[in-house]
Parts: sequence; C-alpha cells; structure tokens
Amino acid sequence: MSDLIAVSDLIGDIYDAALDPALWPLVLERIVQYFKAAAAVLYVQDIHLREGQFYFSYGDDPYFTRLYLEKYARINPLAPHFLVTNVGDVFRAGELIPYEELKETQFFKEWLQPQQYTEFVATRSTNRRRVSPSFPSPATSRRVSWTTPRLSGCG
Repeated sequence: MSDLIAVSDLIGDIYDAALDPALWPLVLERIVQYFKAAAAVLYVQDIHLREGQFYFSYGDDPYFTRLYLEKYARINPLAPHFLVTNVGDVFRAGELIPYEELKETQFFKEWLQPQQYTEFVATRSTNRRRVSPSFPSPATSRRVSWTTPRLSGCG
C-alpha cells in the first residue's frame, strides 16, 4: 500500500473516532503501527494546573500511565514549553529543550528512561489546554504533520 493511501486511510479512521470515541483504541493501534511507535496516547496536559488526563491510549504501560498522572505531570519539564508552540505544530521533545538537559531531569530518569522512550512526537491541538496526541517513537515530524489537522479537531 502506498504511503498516500495509508495516510488517507488513517485520516479517515481519525475522523471516524472523533464521531465514535469507542474507536480510539483501535485507531491509536493503527497510528502506532503506521508510525512504528512504541505507544500512542490522546491526553490533555493542563499547563497551568500541572496535571494531565489520559483519555485513550495504546501500547503504554498502565503502571507508568498512572505514575504520570499521580506525579510526573506536575514535574514534566517539557510542559511549560508547550505554551510556545502553536496549534497544529508538530514537535519533538528535543525541539522544546536540549536533549542533554532533558536527560538530567528526574522526569527523564524515572519516567522516560525506564520505558525506553528516547524521543516523542506530539502536537498542540487547542489554545486552552494542551490536547496532545503523543507518539513515543522515531516517527518523523513530517509524517505526524499529515494527521495533525485531523487530530486537532478531536480534543
């Protein structure tokens, strides 16, 4: 299947899930497969309250998801940098803060590293809160940008 057909099918799946939220787990599984990601999550990161809410996920470890919500959402060093991104921007962690700086944080050492997440690609979908489809993976920003306008309407 050509990349154009595959991404077109994926975009259709995203629209379907926006109308029928029960489809999100399957769509996130397809996103993981398409991007060759470790996991995909659809969550809200409230920058001001320093808390997060996972809505749907695929491939994540429930233990680490719980830890993120209980502890790491408050100390995620990337969160304040989300405010300098624009709606629709696709970015990697290393574009927000230098990777060497990130590696020195408690967040990296206790949450990212144990899961072997060395990179993630995310997008900002609203101005009020940070709804973030996120893909811990080697996915390219260009490929994620093809699906961003569709994901932006789903938060």
